[in-house]
Amino acid sequence: MDEWPPVRCPRFDGERLESYRRRVEQVTEIVTKFRRGLYSAEVADEMEALLDRLRSPELAEEQA
Repeated sequence: MDEWPPVRCPRFDGERLESYRRRVEQVTEIVTKFRRGLYSAEVADEMEALLDRLRSPELAEEQA
């Protein structure tokens, strides 16, 4: 049986553990919903942009 690969979300340099855990939860939720096809086209674009921000240290800093 084929399975999805695990969601990867490395910790940023200097990132607090609490912040990292919260970010991992968000990334995991977004990726899981994408895999299940739960986003409409309009929402999917927004979630993809959010996912990019959550996975990029530079963009995450801008959002904070």
